[in-house]
Amino acid sequence: MRKVIVAAIALCALQALAATHTEVTKVPRLPFMNGMGFDGYYEGRNRTWMTRPDIYTDLANKGFDHIRLPVDFRDYSSYDSSTGVATLKETTAGWFSTGPGFSTFDTVINNAIAAGLWVYLDFHGWFFIDPTDEAQRKQFKALWKAVAERYKDYPNKLVFELANEPVINRTQVINALNSLQKETVAIIRETNPTRLILYSVADSNQPWALTQAATPINTSWVSLPENDNNIALAIHTYNPIDFTGQGELYANPDATNQVRLTSSHLATIRWDLNQMTLYHEATGVPLTLTEFGPSHALADHGDITTYMQVIVRYCNEKKIPRMPWMYYANRSNCDYFKSVGGEIYDYLKDGLFPDNTTPDCFNASDYAHCVDITFSGYSGTSALENFPVLVKLSEGSVYGFRYADCLKTDGSDICFTDADGNLLAHEIDTWNPNGTSTFWVKVPSLTSATRIVALYGCAKPVLPKVESVWDSDYVGVWHMGEQKLPL
Repeated sequence: MRKVIVAAIALCALQALAATHTEVTKVPRLPFMNGMGFDGYYEGRNRTWMTRPDIYTDLANKGFDHIRLPVDFRDYSSYDSSTGVATLKETTAGWFSTGPGFSTFDTVINNAIAAGLWVYLDFHGWFFIDPTDEAQRKQFKALWKAVAERYKDYPNKLVFELANEPVINRTQVINALNSLQKETVAIIRETNPTRLILYSVADSNQPWALTQAATPINTSWVSLPENDNNIALAIHTYNPIDFTGQGELYANPDATNQVRLTSSHLATIRWDLNQMTLYHEATGVPLTLTEFGPSHALADHGDITTYMQVIVRYCNEKKIPRMPWMYYANRSNCDYFKSVGGEIYDYLKDGLFPDNTTPDCFNASDYAHCVDITFSGYSGTSALENFPVLVKLSEGSVYGFRYADCLKTDGSDICFTDADGNLLAHEIDTWNPNGTSTFWVKVPSLTSATRIVALYGCAKPVLPKVESVWDSDYVGVWHMGEQKLPL
């Protein structure tokens, strides 16, 4: 093995970011990628299994880094219209003698964050909110004010999703929706100044609303608060509905025959996804795909795998976080897992992880090449714990390293381990097969004697866990030229 010497490292993580990272990226991206949607707490549902800690540890071990928790805040609160004050309930009564309440949601959120997952807390269920109705506006803002106050001291891995699929597609009402969301963001910022907030988009969060399907694109239906870099857009795609909704009453009560995936369907999917890219390139605003996926009631399993691979590969390439609907609700038409805490159905696993194995399948012997990396340039007297270091690889600087030995053209078959062979979290910062490629690697304990290993040349590489490079102790992460990312 040959050695790579990383010459000098700054004495703290933020200094290292500023001093060593020179690559300029045009726009920010969110620090997570592979999510899983939950059924959640709305429409009177009580998912008692969601409080189990092992659910979230298992998801993290399988390669997921964020979840979505849908809650209809109205079901778990009281609202006084005369005072405009909402009070959150710790437990509820109704369908159950003692039902869930915000104390239950605290447990879910705490367990997920403890497992290293980000959590979208989604105000779900108010599909037909009328933002032109002042009474509804006041209730919406009062509920978010109460929720924001409750979670103001939580780590920034808790994300607020303002609204789910508002059924709005008229310009006057869209303007009212935007103003309602802006006013709500201002209220949240009073107690949560840096928390990531997911903004809703008109017409049920559909991608076409980003561009209005116009050439050149028209982004006027999305109006965001100014000077707030901790906002992203939540997008859903279920097109083409004749494929994704087959066998579902909401899509077509008369559709009882199987619909096979066609080239026309695939073109529709790619068009939908491209609207996100067009908007992002025009505005620099990050997006996250918070719902997608077909019903499993009638669809061919191979078609479902292909459909999901198209979406996942596109999102991976464009660095758009994505999550399907849903984990497990004991509903055969939509579950992704065979049981709570169980395995993913094979045809869905192949769709969610089309080119990668998950971290628990890591085997160093699968990699044909490796190089040692040492840190003799660090002269500190004490070890730096869980320190993100910048590693540079190029054919000119690393003896024996060749891009031709990498089996993935995007660098996704490169991973890093410690001296004992334990997989380390890493993030590909830049991939440049014609020059220098850079990686952020989280080293558990860094001294001048530390050695890590770069492995490459594997046909089925491990999926990097991007979120774990930057832990919750960081207020923010800046790559030079980017806006601030919340953590």
